[in-house]
Amino acid sequence: MFSYPAELSAIEEMISEHEDEPGAKSHVARLMPYGKAGYAEYFDLLSAYEEKYRETDPGLSRAIEWLIGAVKRMNAKEDWSIVRYVGAQYDGDPLPDLTKGRCYYWPCSRGNPVYEGVIDNEEFTSCLYPCDPDSWEVVLDPTGMATRALSGEADTVPGWKVELADDPDSIDAWAAETGVSAKRLLGTAVFDSDVDDGWSNSETDPVDIPCPGCGHAFRHDVWTLVNARQNPQLVEQLSAGKLFEFTCPECGYTASLVNPCLFLDPAHGVCIYLVINDDMAQGVAGMFADMDNDDTAIGRSRKRIVRNRHQLKEKAALYASGLDDRAIEVLKTGAVGLVRTQCSADMDEMCEVYFPDSAYEKQASPAISVNGWAVEINCEEKVN
Repeated sequence: MFSYPAELSAIEEMISEHEDEPGAKSHVARLMPYGKAGYAEYFDLLSAYEEKYRETDPGLSRAIEWLIGAVKRMNAKEDWSIVRYVGAQYDGDPLPDLTKGRCYYWPCSRGNPVYEGVIDNEEFTSCLYPCDPDSWEVVLDPTGMATRALSGEADTVPGWKVELADDPDSIDAWAAETGVSAKRLLGTAVFDSDVDDGWSNSETDPVDIPCPGCGHAFRHDVWTLVNARQNPQLVEQLSAGKLFEFTCPECGYTASLVNPCLFLDPAHGVCIYLVINDDMAQGVAGMFADMDNDDTAIGRSRKRIVRNRHQLKEKAALYASGLDDRAIEVLKTGAVGLVRTQCSADMDEMCEVYFPDSAYEKQASPAISVNGWAVEINCEEKVN
């Protein structure tokens, strides 16, 4: 299931100018996310095109890079509404492909919480259906989008008649040729010109550190707030395990500090707080609850609390990859159970599972594979 921006068609045309023979019909399905096994496959496709034109057409490369970010922002499932269809039963084309009593996703993003259509039985992308309050019951509505749409605040189609493909060069025509029902598809424009609005800048605080190696005291600036979009080099340091490191200027001793840090990722609508104790975690949880009532970008963001720099690194990487961290947490819980039953870890021993980056995977031992990810198992004493 994919939601995608309307600009995808324009980027398709830009690629066609490079790759199609003069006068040939445009391949409108080149970037369309239909028939993909998952988001990873689709993002790999887009990344390949972005790299392909990086030297020969930087403008097109930047447009594809923007498209990758837009699709990731639009497909955060925890932002989507879930609505039950209770209208008339339709069983075949050209009538709407909906089943009475079944629940359906209504996609939207926290940054653009407006009606984009319904992921119907076809399960490819959102298609326009009437926002008829007698035909829908709201089940979950994280952004309030579905409630607003059903109250009349939505641009939608006036009736339940399916719109057939009249324009041979339209996406509808491509859908019919591909075998997708020729319903009216909707790609929502999502511009990122205001992505940075309302997000704080990166910050450091000076800390006096007595060197554990030689005892020399020195001052070190620690990162207490990181804006990933503003300072991508800090994300690279986080990934390399160096963001919280300090080095003694006297003896060269290097270690990592334990300090709180707020990690902001405006491009993906994410706010992650690294806390250092339970009291701080409770305070941040209360702060996040208050922020949920703010109609701002950071108020609408996905918020997480982590306990160490490894968890922060993992969460940041998962969101940047367009993955659902909740699903990963479920996989990790299963991995912990596997360790306890097969790796001689006692039930009362601490056991953590995290997903290291590729550089660290080479040192991971023992390790297991979960859904294609290398998972390092870290249990106290008995399993390293």
